[in-house]
Parts: sequence; C-alpha cells; structure tokens
Amino acid sequence: MTTDLSAAPYALAPDQQAWVRDRVAAMPLEAKVGQMFVAHAELDDDSVALVRRFQLAGVRPGSGTADEVAAFVDRLNAASDIPLLVGANLEFGGDGAAKDGTLIGAPLQCVATGDTATAEDLGRVCAVEGLAAGTNWAFAPVADIHLNWRNSIASHRAFGDTAEDVAAYAAAYHRGAAAGAAGLGFATCAKHFPGDGVDERDQHLVATVNTLDAGEWRATFGRVYGALIEAGVPTIMVGHIAQPAITRQLLGDDAPIRPATLAPELATTLLRDELGFNGVTVTDATHMVGFTSQGRREDLLVDSVVAGCDLLLFLRDAEADVEAVLAGARDGRIAAERVDEAVTRVLALKVAMGLCGPGAVAHERPRVDRAVHRAIGEDVARRSATLVIDKGVLPLRPETHRRVRLIVNSELAGNAEFPIPIEHLPLTRWMAADLERRGFKVSFPEPLPPVRSLGDYMRVVAEGNVAVEGAFDAAVVVAHYVGGGVQSTVSRLRWPMALGPAAPWWAGQVPTVFVSFGVPTHLADVPMVGALVNCYTPSEAAVRAAVDGIVGAEPFLGTANANAWCGLVDVI
Repeated sequence: MTTDLSAAPYALAPDQQAWVRDRVAAMPLEAKVGQMFVAHAELDDDSVALVRRFQLAGVRPGSGTADEVAAFVDRLNAASDIPLLVGANLEFGGDGAAKDGTLIGAPLQCVATGDTATAEDLGRVCAVEGLAAGTNWAFAPVADIHLNWRNSIASHRAFGDTAEDVAAYAAAYHRGAAAGAAGLGFATCAKHFPGDGVDERDQHLVATVNTLDAGEWRATFGRVYGALIEAGVPTIMVGHIAQPAITRQLLGDDAPIRPATLAPELATTLLRDELGFNGVTVTDATHMVGFTSQGRREDLLVDSVVAGCDLLLFLRDAEADVEAVLAGARDGRIAAERVDEAVTRVLALKVAMGLCGPGAVAHERPRVDRAVHRAIGEDVARRSATLVIDKGVLPLRPETHRRVRLIVNSELAGNAEFPIPIEHLPLTRWMAADLERRGFKVSFPEPLPPVRSLGDYMRVVAEGNVAVEGAFDAAVVVAHYVGGGVQSTVSRLRWPMALGPAAPWWAGQVPTVFVSFGVPTHLADVPMVGALVNCYTPSEAAVRAAVDGIVGAEPFLGTANANAWCGLVDVI
C-alpha cells in the first residue's frame, strides 16, 4: 500500500508533501533510523543526550508535574533537529501526562453513563492537559473489546464489551481530543491491534492470542478499527497479540503464528490493505515479554519493521537497538523502500500536526481550567456509579448500622513494588471520612500478627474470627485492583490471610457492601456480599458517589454490562 500524503490522516498540501519527500531523500540512513524509535525519557540529562545523539522520532516522558514535564520537553526539542512526538498514556484523564493532571474516569465509566458525550469530554480534557504538559500524542483511545470477563487488561480500560460501544465511544474520544487540541498539534493512537480482551493473559508477560475466527474478528475488532480509521485516527499501536484465524486465512494452515508486531499479514495486509489504514503504526513496548520472548532482540526489531511497524516503542540498550535496525537496513533485510516509507509517514504526521515543514506553527501551551475539568470528573463519577447487586441490605443507616467495619483490599498496599500501608491509601482516608461525616463510627481490622507456622496460622484465624463477632453492625469492603502492571494477569481478589478476619466470611451474618474502584469483575470472588457497587476509578468524587448511594442520599445512575456478572447464572 502506497502512502497517500494528500489523504487522511495527513491531508498535506502539495508544498508540504514535497517538503516531506525532499527531507526523507536528503536524510542519511542513520537519521532515518533515528526517526523510527520512540524512547522512554526520564526527566534527566541522560535522556536529553539520548535524543541529541540518535535524533529519535519521539519520547514518552517520565513522571512530573505539568510544568516539569513541559520544561523537560522543551529541552528535548532543543536537542532534536526535528520536533518530537511526545507520547503519554492519556486513557483516564490528564493524569496520564502529568502527576497533577485531572483524573476524569475510566473508559468503561463513560460507557456506564450511557452517554458518548462523556468519552468526548474525556478526550478533550486529555488533549488540553496533555498539551499543557508538553505532550502531543495520546496512547489512546483503547480500542480493545472486553469479550472475556477474565481478561484483566481490557477490563475498565476498554469502552465496554461490544463492538458497537467500543466503536462509538472510542470515536467520541478521538473527536473530543481533536476539539480540545483546537489545531495545536495533537495525535491520538488507537490500541492494541489486532485486539485485546479475548485472551485472559497479558502481553506484558507473554505473547497473547485473539482467538476469534476470521468472521467474528471482522464483525468485532475489524468493525472497531474500521470506524476509527474512518474517524481519522492518525496512529495505531500494534500489540504483541496473534490472530491465528486471519494469519491462516491469508497465508495457509501451515503459516507460522506470530504476534502482530512481527506478522506482515496482520500489520500490513490486514491493517493497511484490507482496512485501508494510511497512518503511522507503532509497536507496543518492545521490552514486554510478549515481544522479547519471540527471538533475539536484534532480529525482532528488524522483523517488526519488515512486518510494517513504522515506529519501535522504547529502547532496551539504545546503542544496540539502533545498531540492529541500521544493520538490517544496510544488509538488505529491511528494504530501502520500507525504511523510506516508515520515515515518510512519521514526518508527514509531524507536518500534519504543524510541528515542522511548511505551515508549521509555534505551539503555545493551552490554559487549563482545572476547576472545570474537576467538575467533569465529578459528573462522570456521579453518573457512572453502578449498583450491580443488592440483596436488600441497602441503604445503610447510622441509626441501625452505626458501627461500620471498613476493609480496604488493594494490590497497591503491602506490595513489594508499591509498599503503601492500607491506612495511607487515599481511598481509605476518603471513605472513612465520608462515612463518619454521615454519622457512622468506622473501625478497621486489627493488624495481623506474625505467622511462622501452621499452628500460628490456625490460631490467628480462630482468634481473629472470634474477635470480629459482634464487633460491627455492617461492613464496607473497598477494592482497588487496576488489572495490569503490578499484578498483570491477576484481577482476582487476594486477602491478607485466607480465612482471616478481613476476608468476608461474615457476610452472611452482617450487612456487607463491596465497592470496586478498579476492575469491575469482582463478583466472582464475593458473591456472598449483600450489595456490590462498581465505581471504576479511585477518585474522591467516585468515593462520594459510592457513599451517597450506600446511604440512599442519591440513586446509583450507572449501568453494568454483562461482564460485571462474571458469567454467573446464580449469585449466592
């Protein structure tokens, strides 16, 4: 497929097209290869030196405030001959670009409201706050379909469990981002082609598989990507995800099955020739095991470019990675035409964004009205809070359930990677304060004593369980599992001690309300609770919405999709 620079998503004028072609023709091979890499860049001098040496296509900055990230991006651009694509995981709000950004809500939270305008608002805020932090490329919208409730990666990051919802809400995010950018040069990136949410595994740890047959894929993920391409999404992230049915249909039953990042029949034949994508493709992170486990890294980077990926996301060893692609270009494994094709697309995107070439403009950071953005997040939280089940325990009243035991179960607490004590989690503070403000007396489980033997374990279980009998009138169990990263493939609940005093063995005796501020599929592990609420994100506004619903001050307005039931026919 020949790249048409006059067509979407570039729509370049003749002088802009000529500038791109001339610039590519004049670039030495080393400069071209530099424009095929995107690096993770901590806010330090080493990252500036990395950009200066290799003249990379783009970066994803490390963590900092909006002002800190923007100032760092200015330093990076000063070291770069061609302005950089600056990426950020702007999936839930401006907090994906800067640590002082505004959390709006999870994609599934937008769907729970039943209103695509919420996804449009999400995209608009992400663009405005992303640009204010110096970023100009959202690694969003997520175009995965949460078909398998056990998949913890798509989960609340996806715009639902149907192709119809995902297509509509993801396109709304893209429209909102375009409106928020207001011509300031901002690109979206649909991910993760050919589609996550089918396999219950995680490409961070293993190459995963989209197991739909060819017809099912075209009717679902094909429909979603077709809609987003039609909407003008300029970049697509290719995942370390195989699609065996399509591979066999295109190449025969004996064809090797490889992740899309290494499979030309997926990254080129399917995405470009069949679906008509004319924009820039970028791999998902190349340090994920789903990629690195497929062979020698120096070969995989070359294979990925040959497969049709224009940009390689993240470097492991910058010197070795760049040299590997250079070697592939020099010895002919990567055709010269393929290198030029990739670089042409990257430069054309930058010209279309107004970063360089004829028509380039100086991009000022937009003004951010954080009060307005917070109000949007509060509205989404209120309208999306979802009551999945209520066995008649709601509302809880301080007159009848004054003593409330609050139990917080979070993958972030006590974890070796994120060793945050439970009592220090913002969710704990917000929930306790809001319940007490409503007149409840809140208590927490006693810390578990050391357990060094089976005898210790049985004693702690017995004494702890006796201690909770009659100690509270109701319980509120709060969970925050993000479904990726820390636990990766595990979204199932883990209690501090199996059978221990924090595990809700007492739910059949004491009114118990379970609230998830993360993945929405915990019913499988707590079907015994009296009520289950999904609030999707750990924001203070979501806590207020949860407590308002629990005490009956406000109705739960959100709507759950089928995955909230975890495939259960009966809940007991």
